[in-house]
Amino acid sequence: MLSTLLILSACGDDGGGGDDAPSVDAGPGGGADPEALGALCGLNQDVCPDEAPSCLVFEESTSLVGFCSAVCISDGTFQTDEDSQIMVVDPPLSTGDATCSPLYTGILGVPRCGATVNVSPPPPLEPSTSYTFSASCVIDCGPGGLCPGELTCDVQRGYCVAP
Repeated sequence: MLSTLLILSACGDDGGGGDDAPSVDAGPGGGADPEALGALCGLNQDVCPDEAPSCLVFEESTSLVGFCSAVCISDGTFQTDEDSQIMVVDPPLSTGDATCSPLYTGILGVPRCGATVNVSPPPPLEPSTSYTFSASCVIDCGPGGLCPGELTCDVQRGYCVAP
């Protein structure tokens, strides 16, 4: 099953970024674990490392702070049924887990491929429609909803997000 959609924007210079959101310059400042997956990025945050070069910012976020991630699936597809519910996802998100595992070595939470980005055509989902997407790495919430560094557990999504 696909997770809630995110905006994908690149950390770094003004020339980066995806089609879905403006790039966010990541300046000096704090961060959860500035070494890879889960480091805070965005305004007044560290720049994402090469291993996790994308900054994921939620659509509903007003702070423009996200977390560093990496693409774990590109060119995925899914189909909706007549009720706009997602049918079979190809490839399954779990096939990207091996890409995410080496990006996080913390003890709270487990890395996995789970954030869908760059969905086309853009949501909202329509009945009986074919979509393409990419997916990015996330860190599942740990026991008791604990997350590494400054990340917080989004129980609805099931993974850690920027505060």
